[in-house]
Amino acid sequence: MKYYSDLTKRIYETEDALQEAEKEFNDKLETQKKKDEERKADYQKVKEAYKLAEAQKKAADELLDKFLEKYKGVHQTTDKTQFLDSKQYIEKQKEMINAMVSVIPLMFF
Repeated sequence: MKYYSDLTKRIYETEDALQEAEKEFNDKLETQKKKDEERKADYQKVKEAYKLAEAQKKAADELLDKFLEKYKGVHQTTDKTQFLDSKQYIEKQKEMINAMVSVIPLMFF
């Protein structure tokens, strides 16, 4: 007598072979579910880290704005011969932020 499995969609010669195949199939499904749950949890950690970084960036921007209002400029020495005025400093900051944002891992979706 032959046995058909609704899970694996195959025909087996014995009932024992059917049960063994279904057990393996269920184990693979369970393993895949665990991997998917772990991936979702890891992605949530990534999202939380980016939210935290964004909040810290906003706080840093507010501090910079207050500093610029109070002192009317920023001079940043990048080496002994180069000085940046306020506009150059802010442009460099924007470039750096844009570079960081462009590498956000979108592959987690």
